[in-house]
Amino acid sequence: MVGFSLSLLWMGLLASITAATQTEYSHMDTSVKRAHNASLLWGTYRPNLYFGARSRTPETVLAGLMWFGISNLASKPWDNIRHSCEQDAGLAGYAWNKHSGRNFGDQTIIDKTNNVSIRTQFLKSADGTDWTVRISGTPLPDSTTADISLPWHYVNDHTPLLVFGLVFHQDPACKNAAPPISSTAAAMNLPDLRDPVLIKLALPEDQVWNIKDHVRNLLIQNAQTLISTYSKTQQSNIPLQNLLHLGKNSPLDAPGNIALYQQTFRSPFSIDIAFLSNPDTSHKSPISREDIDSSVGSKLSHSLINAESQFDVRFENTFHLAERGFSESEIGFGKMLLSNMIGGMGYFHGTSMVDRAWMGLNGKELIDYLPDEDLDDGEEDDYFEGSVSQAPRPNPKLEGPTSLFTDVPSRPFFPRGFFWDSGFHQHLIGVWDNDLSLDVIQSWASLIDEDGWVAREQILGDEPRSKVPEEFQIQYPHFANPPTLITALMRYMNRLKTGRNSMESGDSFMFGGVELDNPLFLANYHITSKHAATTYLGTIYPSFKRQYQWFRRMQWGQITEWGRSSTSQEAYRWRGRKGIHTLTSGLDDYPRSTEPHAGELHVDLLCWMALYSKTLGAISQELGMDEDAALFDKQHKDMLLSLEELHWDESSQTYTDLSVNAQGQSYHVVHKGYISLFPMMLGLLEHDSQHLGAILDLVESERDIWTPYGIASLSKSDPYFGTGENYWRGPIWINMNYLTLQSLFKNYMNKPGPYQQQAQRIYKNLRANVIKNVHEEYVKTGYVWEQYGATHGEGKRSHPFTGWTALKFTVTGNKDNKSGLIGSDLKAKYVDKPRGLSFTETWTTTNVLGAELELENSLAKGLKLSLVGSLLPDKGTKHAKAGVEYKQDYVFTRTSLDLFKGPTILADAVVGNNGFFAGGEVAYDVSDAKVNKYCASLGYIAPLYSVSLLAANKLSLFTASYHHRVNNEVEAAAKATWNKATDSSVAIEVGTKYALDRDAFLKAKVDNTGRLGLGYTQVLRPGIKLALGGLFDTTRLQADVHKVGFSLTFEA
Repeated sequence: MVGFSLSLLWMGLLASITAATQTEYSHMDTSVKRAHNASLLWGTYRPNLYFGARSRTPETVLAGLMWFGISNLASKPWDNIRHSCEQDAGLAGYAWNKHSGRNFGDQTIIDKTNNVSIRTQFLKSADGTDWTVRISGTPLPDSTTADISLPWHYVNDHTPLLVFGLVFHQDPACKNAAPPISSTAAAMNLPDLRDPVLIKLALPEDQVWNIKDHVRNLLIQNAQTLISTYSKTQQSNIPLQNLLHLGKNSPLDAPGNIALYQQTFRSPFSIDIAFLSNPDTSHKSPISREDIDSSVGSKLSHSLINAESQFDVRFENTFHLAERGFSESEIGFGKMLLSNMIGGMGYFHGTSMVDRAWMGLNGKELIDYLPDEDLDDGEEDDYFEGSVSQAPRPNPKLEGPTSLFTDVPSRPFFPRGFFWDSGFHQHLIGVWDNDLSLDVIQSWASLIDEDGWVAREQILGDEPRSKVPEEFQIQYPHFANPPTLITALMRYMNRLKTGRNSMESGDSFMFGGVELDNPLFLANYHITSKHAATTYLGTIYPSFKRQYQWFRRMQWGQITEWGRSSTSQEAYRWRGRKGIHTLTSGLDDYPRSTEPHAGELHVDLLCWMALYSKTLGAISQELGMDEDAALFDKQHKDMLLSLEELHWDESSQTYTDLSVNAQGQSYHVVHKGYISLFPMMLGLLEHDSQHLGAILDLVESERDIWTPYGIASLSKSDPYFGTGENYWRGPIWINMNYLTLQSLFKNYMNKPGPYQQQAQRIYKNLRANVIKNVHEEYVKTGYVWEQYGATHGEGKRSHPFTGWTALKFTVTGNKDNKSGLIGSDLKAKYVDKPRGLSFTETWTTTNVLGAELELENSLAKGLKLSLVGSLLPDKGTKHAKAGVEYKQDYVFTRTSLDLFKGPTILADAVVGNNGFFAGGEVAYDVSDAKVNKYCASLGYIAPLYSVSLLAANKLSLFTASYHHRVNNEVEAAAKATWNKATDSSVAIEVGTKYALDRDAFLKAKVDNTGRLGLGYTQVLRPGIKLALGGLFDTTRLQADVHKVGFSLTFEA
């Protein structure tokens, strides 16, 4: 009875502890969420403007910058007001050079037309409620002084209860000279342009976004008023600057929802504009002078310097570009790519145009087309299997409003949310700020409706609609788009897996000591907190599961109807083809079948669905939903069967779409290019797949898609290459090159198999080509481009385009010795043999300083103590490891302690007797109390031969080797390798060595994939050795895949 009572007591105590812990986690999550939202409340969330700010709420104050030159009336400055980002507007470039995403941004705009460089520096307060922007202008080199008029606007339509103040502060050190006012102008009682003017306007809510046109009209009206006020003899005396002025100040009590501030400057100039708000303050409590002084002037300068320094340190700690040897120019380019993507994030709220007339129709096939004006009625009838009169009449309607927080592909050309673009963007944003990326994903998930549909292009409100041709504004709820956000979710799952150890310790965080205003803490909270991660996944999972099921219902494809056979019923077709376009696929004009047909099957959509099922399976498994996980696993395997049984074309040795000819027969639609690569790009092929070699050969084929600038979208031998719009018919797209590179790195180049070396070669060369060309085009033009020419590598179409082109930066971030950098080092060594002491210093070409201290056989025979360290002075990066080694006749053991990483203890030992030996290795993480690594080996060594067996990678990779010394001149060896984890076939190598004389020998080896290695070594003189070698693929002797090399060794 006592035992039973104690058990109940223990169970009750355990339940209380669990409940208290869950409550604490919930409180912590709530506190962090509040701090997270506060840090992101205000931002540069109007990416379509050169500079615009707003809050991440539907009801907000809108603020924005305009400027125009006033030096030349003939240039019609009222028609050249800078406000919204435009292409080809006389700018030599504009981009956020640094942007943290939460509290800091620094942008440069090179305006050649007006001879001025505009810089905008944005900074937020620690609590996220206030912000300041410093706007400065400097003359361009070798140009005349620029006279610039700077109108600033803010709109306050929806926030009457928000107490805020705008502070305008001019830097005395900059002098901010205005164009001098003439005595005649003074006599005419015209405004002194050294004084600012404040104008109030009252505009309807749906017109405030078009403020630039209203400013233009005000300038023209004021000029006409001045001209009409004075006689003809006086008109010529009116200074130009006054003709480009908004006029006199409005009365302080004037009504209006818009305030326009204008001031005219002669560069160089600088002005600070501070937005100070306090939602808890009444109108009777004005903002204090102390608040103002801390937000502008010298204190702002100091804060900007600190913020920039923190950004630079965090950037290097995140991406390690300086450590990897990149130049200052390349590092600056990387910062710009990251910052312009993050600085291009926006908050959008408004209605959207949706046509649901196509839904709910009865019939075998959902009508799924957009009528093409280029087709005659007969062609339309053939495709749609019925008369055009059966199609419903278009019925687009405004729906919403809805809200979206997202990134944009291009600030001037695509300043709105694109579903398939955003998934790519998160690959970069998520590395920098995991929780910022999760916000974007969750915002998109909130738009997935009850049926599982989300519009592929989010054109919310009148302002975004103004940038979109009318025929592209309507969204159809049976049209899809590649579900690339699942790749971002998979990346998040990988970050969770990598950070699992720290995440578990993160759950022990209490309120004490947690810095809720620390951007790094907020950026990674959903990695460091398991409870928060599980809660997030549980929140977004139902939405993406609905979308997956919607794809299966609405984008299904026909198999049996056209005599096709497959053991799986998984097949898919993009709805919404129109003539040569399949806009819904994202690959717009990429050639499909000549005539659209209901029997088409699209290989890229099947691949996306296979990846979707795999991702949802991983999430459901993380959430403990075993039934869902099992279902997704079955569907994923069925999709892989369909990929091979339906879409592989043996004659062309590639993956293709399928369609139906005039005789009703199914056939493969062969257009080699990006479509062919999808199974490899999305990692659906095993590393030893029998079809992987053909796909890699296609990638490397200069006759097809290989170029010196990246992989082209369509084979150069295809009849459609470079034709028509030439959008996806040849140009190089960085997102597809990125998918190829990341898949090669993750799935193929690091896994032993028949195609490992080919994957490594492609990765190295492709990455070098992409990095070089994108950077060179940026240096040449000042812009990053939407796509690049397949023939000359020139930037094409939209610019700046730091959407998925910024993924070039993630490729850059992988740079290592394989990139072609030549490394060397300088060593100095001091040895005190009597005491067993040695000291070695090293300096490498990457400016790494190293030191090693050893004490051997001094304390005890066979005992060696060591301390090894390195330092990168530029960044303060340091490493240190202490070691102990003990060696006797029958035993050898080593132990090392990594002092800064973990700390981690690594120990190994070998024992042997009469030729037999056994050994093992283990790694132990002290902070996590966890064994991370272990392996074991057995072997036997005889005078003329040796044999060994090694079980590595936690006893999953097995290697057996044999070596035989036949005589004094000849040696032979063999090795077999099997990977239990991948269940791959056994890899076999055999080799031999032949001594020509005491100073020269030959080596040769061959493996089961036909790779032949040959080597020759010659001692030229004592201390100087020459080695020549080559690696040849005997299965492709005519191909450019072989390697030769040499080395020259000097020993003293």
